[in-house]
Amino acid sequence: MIRENLPKEILKHLTVVEMKVILKAISKPVKGTKDVLINRIQTHASDEDIRNHTDKSCFVLTELGLEALEKYKNVLWIHKNKRDIFRYPLFYESKFDEYYFMNHWDLDPPNTLIDYYESENSGIVARIYQIENNSEKSFLYGLRKLTEEINLQLEKCKEVGWFNTCRIRRISLPSRKSGIRRTSVL
Repeated sequence: MIRENLPKEILKHLTVVEMKVILKAISKPVKGTKDVLINRIQTHASDEDIRNHTDKSCFVLTELGLEALEKYKNVLWIHKNKRDIFRYPLFYESKFDEYYFMNHWDLDPPNTLIDYYESENSGIVARIYQIENNSEKSFLYGLRKLTEEINLQLEKCKEVGWFNTCRIRRISLPSRKSGIRRTSVL
């Protein structure tokens, strides 16, 4: 799935100073931007010249590795985004993780999660739409989640009788137009 790089594949990971060392060794000009230096090295330096003047190496995906990444791109998506989607404490309670999508590699993570959480947790759906750059739906589901939270807190207040401590009293305030009575909460 991976292999060690070929000498010319490391060039984009070298610094300008490291590229200038290679160019000096093969007696070529050292002035120019990084892209110009890379092009000059690729044109004039052999693999042996590059190996002799740099000790850096990296690993490169093989064709099989690229195919695996394409096949399991949903696993990469959930790994990259799950902390943003399932904030604490949901992060530890979610049934959707890399293992789930590894076993269901043909599913589309955003749509799967939206379908599952749409009626359960508007906040998760809002964050998924935000990750998918759908600001309008993200805002609407975020607003829905906020409304759900406000309603939940109001219900809790009703349960403990907080609203029963308020008295509504009618106060007659003179009005310039007519004798309209106004109601005030004390």
